[in-house]
Amino acid sequence: MISRFLDIYDACIGVIETNRSKQAFLGTIGFLLDLIPLRLPLNKEELFATTLGNMRKKAHAALSNSGVPLESIVRELNLSTSSTHKPLFQVLINYRMGAPRSLKFGHSPIEDSKASFDLTLSIDEKDDGAGMPTFPMQDYLYDREGADFV
Repeated sequence: MISRFLDIYDACIGVIETNRSKQAFLGTIGFLLDLIPLRLPLNKEELFATTLGNMRKKAHAALSNSGVPLESIVRELNLSTSSTHKPLFQVLINYRMGAPRSLKFGHSPIEDSKASFDLTLSIDEKDDGAGMPTFPMQDYLYDREGADFV
């Protein structure tokens, strides 16, 4: 979608990895998170189903390398950092397996964290296995019409 809207065919997006699939972390309470850059050279002549399958393979390969801090990758690539611009990617994907829609700590609701990326695709897996996509986006970048279009 982003490729077609912006007419770009080589992009990098971020994928959130929570490390909850690793046996050593299953009993851990706390914030475990890696942001994994995923470079996606795209072929505009390719069918969407083919592109999706290729992306899936790349994502699985990238997830097998989780555990490398994004800061280490940025440093190794000698990229400049800024408080207003993220290096490598401005679009983030977050697949939340078994994520409850509302969380509580005691009687108090817990707010979901807000990512500071230009656009986020958040997919919450529902109890029946279906995915519920949402597109949190920065309101200073998208007006109502732009958000509705996405």
